[in-house]
Parts: sequence; C-alpha cells; structure tokens
Amino acid sequence: MDINSTTLRRAMTIMAPHLGYSLPKDHAEVLEAVNKYRNLLYNLYASHKLFDNYKVCCDVQKFPNKCNQTLATCDDYYYGLTIPDDMAGVVAAWEYGEPMTLRSRWREAHVGISTGGLSKRALTQMPETSSTERELTTVSRLKIFTNRDTDEDKIVIIKGRDANFNLITAHVTLERDSFRYTKNKFSRIDSVVLPELCGHIELQTEEGCTLSVYYPHEHVPSYRRYKINSGVCHSGAILVQGTRNYQDLAVDTDIVEIGDILILQAAARYFRYNENSTDKEDIQRAQYDLANLESLLNGLVARHRGRMLQDGSPTSRARRGNINSGIHSINANKRLW
Repeated sequence: MDINSTTLRRAMTIMAPHLGYSLPKDHAEVLEAVNKYRNLLYNLYASHKLFDNYKVCCDVQKFPNKCNQTLATCDDYYYGLTIPDDMAGVVAAWEYGEPMTLRSRWREAHVGISTGGLSKRALTQMPETSSTERELTTVSRLKIFTNRDTDEDKIVIIKGRDANFNLITAHVTLERDSFRYTKNKFSRIDSVVLPELCGHIELQTEEGCTLSVYYPHEHVPSYRRYKINSGVCHSGAILVQGTRNYQDLAVDTDIVEIGDILILQAAARYFRYNENSTDKEDIQRAQYDLANLESLLNGLVARHRGRMLQDGSPTSRARRGNINSGIHSINANKRLW
C-alpha cells in the first residue's frame, strides 16, 4: 500500500538537512538517498507487505508447448499470461470475477506435477522467463522503432535461433521515426540486451505484430509467464494483483510512496551515520534510527490497515471465538469470587 505519498521534491527537501546536505548544491546525493530509502521499504516486504496493491488486466495468450509428448493437438500450446515487467510477484488473480488459486512454479520445475488435475481457475507460475511480452509464433525478421532522437545510433542486441535452429545474433542500430530490421529471420528469441534508453522502443515482427514495448528502466528484459487452468471455457483477460518492482525516481513530480515526515527524517539520519562514519557512537545512532524507522513504519501501516487482517479460516475464527468466550467466563467468575 502507498501511505501519505509525497513528491520526490518534497521528500528531498525533508531529508536533505538530516543527511547533512543542502539543496540544490547536493541534489545528486540527496536524490540517491531518497531512492535508497525507497529501496529499503521495498525490501521490507516480508515484514510489512508494502506496495502489493498494483493491479493490471492481462490478456490471455496462447503459448507454444513444443516439447509435448502426446498425440493430442491441444498439448501443442497452453493458455496463459505474461505479467508486466514492473510487477515483481502475483499475490491474487481473478477470472470472471472469481478468485483464482495461485500455484508456485515448483509444480512445473521440480516435481513435474501436472496442472491438468487442479481445481478450476488456477494460475501456475511457469519456470521459464521470456525476453518478450508476446511469443514469436512465426519465422520472421524483426524490426525496432523509436521516436526519440536521443536514442539514435544506440544498439540493441538480439540473440536467438533461425529457421534451422542455428544460433544467430543481430545488432540493430536505432534510428528516429524509422523501423530498423534484422538481417536474419528469427524462429525464437533467447535474449534482448538494451542500451541506456531515453524513451521507449517497440519490437515487432516483419509483419507488424508487436512482441514487446521496452522502457528506459529495462536493460535485460525478463518476463514471467503463468499457465491458466480454467477448463475449456476461459476468459480473454485475467485481473492480476501483484507487488511492484522497485524503480529509481528522477523527476521532481515523481511519487515517493511513503512520505511520512518522521520516517523520512529517521531514514536520512540512518544513511548519514551508518554509511559516512566509522565512529562507534555514530554507528549506534544509526542502528537506533533504523529501529525507530521500523517502529514508525509499523505504527503507520497498522493504523491504515485497521482490522483488515482479522479474517481467516472458519476453524481459526471459531477457535478465536471459543478462546474469547473462555476469557469472558473467567473474568465473570473472577467478579464472583
């Protein structure tokens, strides 16, 4: 969840004096500290479950299953979805408005348990990753488009297989407002390596089918796919809720997810004394500020969540009810003594 969000500019203004810096002179140093603070919050997911409210509607796609070992034609492919690159992990999914069961990839990667026997509306993470959002389904040359002059002459490297399954590598030089083509035809894409981009670029087949749109924060794209197990009649889209991937901020109007003043100040002091000093007292002060940060964060999260976590299984609810009833009985008996 995002709580008390603020702008990057305001967060930098709050943190600068506690870091021992001043703006605008130390802009780069303060910006780095704000992004480190955000990165710290993202890495506290196990204990605080932050930033898990990212929802996206994913199109259902047909992916090839080239290593099928049966004669059934339906085993040549499976239906699934690709989660966007800025989603770290899936925490919930819905089809036809009904919640789906989430299955981890160990079913596919480790023990090979089939998903065919699972209950309907299940989503299983596939073990492989892909360099493109959509599958290359034909043997085709590839083309790349950019509309930014600042990305001209930058090189995109694509590795894969040709029609004979031989390894091939293409170096594509970008040109503004123009498609640049690979010389060879690809039957499979194994990896894509991107330069430092200023804007987005689009990778297509020669026929104009969009395989991926890449953005400046991507360098070696890696997309995860999920298999859908929902019987013969599946929907055309799945609503997925997941945790967000961390990405640096740079623009003053970018959003810092948690902008609580006391938490920002504690984080600034932690970075100041923990990283810029070898003095034992400074290091102890830093550990105090880190503990203070987590304490403040616990209070902030608990206050905003309220009692959302009180539900559970019918058994656990009944058990809590019995315990509460027993406590009330004891208290009543105490008053009689």
